[in-house]
Amino acid sequence: MAPHLSERFGRTVDRVRVRYLDYVPGRSIVVQYDARTSDDRGGDGGADQVLEASATADGSGGGDFRLYVAPDDAALPLLGADAATLVDELGLPRLADDTAVRRLAWVPARRAVLRCGPYVVKLYADPTELAQSERALALVDGVLPTARLVRSRPERGIVAQEALAGDPVARGDAIAGAGAAAAILHVLHGARIDGLDDGGPAQLLAAIARPAALVSFAVPELADRVAALVERLRETQPHLDRVVPVHGDFNVGQLLADGDRTFVVDVDTLAAGSPAADLAAYVANLHNGRSGDAVTVTETLDALVHAYGHRPDHLDWHLAATMLRRVDRPFRRLKKRWPERTAAIVGAIEELVR
Repeated sequence: MAPHLSERFGRTVDRVRVRYLDYVPGRSIVVQYDARTSDDRGGDGGADQVLEASATADGSGGGDFRLYVAPDDAALPLLGADAATLVDELGLPRLADDTAVRRLAWVPARRAVLRCGPYVVKLYADPTELAQSERALALVDGVLPTARLVRSRPERGIVAQEALAGDPVARGDAIAGAGAAAAILHVLHGARIDGLDDGGPAQLLAAIARPAALVSFAVPELADRVAALVERLRETQPHLDRVVPVHGDFNVGQLLADGDRTFVVDVDTLAAGSPAADLAAYVANLHNGRSGDAVTVTETLDALVHAYGHRPDHLDWHLAATMLRRVDRPFRRLKKRWPERTAAIVGAIEELVR
């Protein structure tokens, strides 16, 4: 990729590092890079400039790919906007002239998250995704400790929320953060929120199909075991006597800690389902097929259930299904020893459904 970036910028780009990768054979690949270039044209001996680039390709063949280098993204025209432009687009008061805009996340041609002074600004290429985000924020307003919706401009693909203080909760702090996580879930699961989409077991089963097929392709020796797990989950799919509002993707990556306060930073996946779905999601994300991950999952789940106050019905089923939903992660990210790590996750799921 270094020669492509060098050609793009007209100067030597080196130290290219893969920061994120998502690979689905026959369908798509997305690779995000951090790269550095020393521009010595200023006569000061050269200063590092960090570039963020993303290469994407679809399954149409031909070996062609599209190279994005932030902030160039035609689907997200405000990706490179300065603070004055962003607040003008939102109709908000002007900020100090030296207010910087920091890019927090970027999925080319789809969405991005920016920090702009007192605001977190989300950019969407798809109006449906923007509408879903805006609606979820409105539904949990006053219910959950999350960022308040400040302004939305659907016609411009932009939403602003208040910026929250605090730091992201690290994976290693999942057990320590179980009490705060359980407190948030208690409030959410006890809330009265009408008009939510169905996020029950049938939807979770449907979401398993693609990762199960991908793992069966990538690690053929696991195909029969994965198929047996899918069938087992289908046969034992629970019927819910009661549904509650659920986050839908509740994990440490969605939490922000500020002293003794914990916030939820993303509620786009809000739905109606089993309380077990959120507890399962919190711990399923901790198993990536590494040595010791199974113990971490068990200990974290015990801490979370204890803090929650009781063990929700069908928790093992939801944990197995949620782990199977993300069983393709080691392969899609091409992690080191991904076949062995995938097999370890499959083995852990088998233990749950016995």
